[in-house]
Amino acid sequence: MSLAEDEQRCLEGFLTGDRFEPGLFAPDFVRQVGEAELAALHQEVRTHYGDLRSVTADRLPGRYRAEFTHGSFPVLIGLDGQQRIAMLWLGSTAGTRVPAGWLRLLNPAAGVLAALAPLLLAADCLTDGNRSAALESLAATAALLAAGWFRAPWAWFGGRVRAGTAVLTVLLALFGALRLPDLPTGSPGDWRLLLCVSTVLGAVGTLATRREPRTAQPPVLIGNPLPGQRVHVFQGGGRATNHHTGHPVQRYALDLMALGRSGTRATGLAPRSLERYHSYGQLVASPVDGTVLTAVDGFDDQPAAISPFEDRPQQGQPPVGNHVALRVDPGPGTDPAAPVEILLAHLRLGSVRVRAGDVVVAGQPLGRVGNSGNTSEPHLHIHAIARTAEGVRPVPLRMAHRPGRQLLRGHRLDR
Repeated sequence: MSLAEDEQRCLEGFLTGDRFEPGLFAPDFVRQVGEAELAALHQEVRTHYGDLRSVTADRLPGRYRAEFTHGSFPVLIGLDGQQRIAMLWLGSTAGTRVPAGWLRLLNPAAGVLAALAPLLLAADCLTDGNRSAALESLAATAALLAAGWFRAPWAWFGGRVRAGTAVLTVLLALFGALRLPDLPTGSPGDWRLLLCVSTVLGAVGTLATRREPRTAQPPVLIGNPLPGQRVHVFQGGGRATNHHTGHPVQRYALDLMALGRSGTRATGLAPRSLERYHSYGQLVASPVDGTVLTAVDGFDDQPAAISPFEDRPQQGQPPVGNHVALRVDPGPGTDPAAPVEILLAHLRLGSVRVRAGDVVVAGQPLGRVGNSGNTSEPHLHIHAIARTAEGVRPVPLRMAHRPGRQLLRGHRLDR
């Protein structure tokens, strides 16, 4: 059997069936990525794409296209000497459907619109011709302002822009409210009613789901893993503000970014150069006292992406890229029978300073922020798990100096 046939056989074994088969993978790869993560990926593919129809070889070695009943995506795969999967990357269908050009700017444009929409709607209140229309515009403005305050990507623009936009929106809304007594009663149009209802429902949903899901698992207390930096939580909290919540192991994961002097995460809105992101190359320190379980280096940084609509020439890598996994030393209130592990991912090539078995203390350098693995721009991914008799459980993270505060999008770790 040829190498290509072995690769196709392994792919078909992973992408079909109702159960995840860990025997298809090399033990080192399973340890690096995590068996639970691979099982969740298998389930996600089966849920969203349906049944596998075919696996077709591409022109490049190790590259294939997987066709399903509900879509397709490119795949990169590598095998070890025993014909087990030692490298796997599943691509996105987005880049295969959307052509290059201005469509790549849809993601930045959506971020700008999310930040400015309340201001634009508040300005529109000043032009409404009757009281009913003005009231509905004011209600929609308040809803957009509340949702946008917690959900918009403010790390793109900085805290001053966030505060300034909110102040201007409130002032314009107040001027609009002062006009109400002088306006005729009238009736709003259908589109205004739809806008008002949808924005209010969206804001209620955001406020109701911005906090972490409840759990009986006690949180682990950590120090700032990016010492000396202004650290912004870009993904954190509940379903409205954290895309990790749907992952069974990474439910309480955080994506952290260092901010520049202006309070933005990069120089420019969506730069191509990794060096223009303030997180890139920043020192990553151990957030706890513990023991190094795994320390993986050797993967190059992936190119930065302007938006998910472009098909980047990513290299096949484990989703976590270069990373360090720590076993946390038991502390007060912890269960020795359920040891806690912390993963710090997407580190820079050649920066990892520790090896498996090393004992580390909080604040000790581990590596530097990079862009390796499944990531679109430089940031530090961190999450914790507890290995219990019932299985692996996600563990919330809390800062040691503020143990009662959930880490939600927009929070600063250094405060």
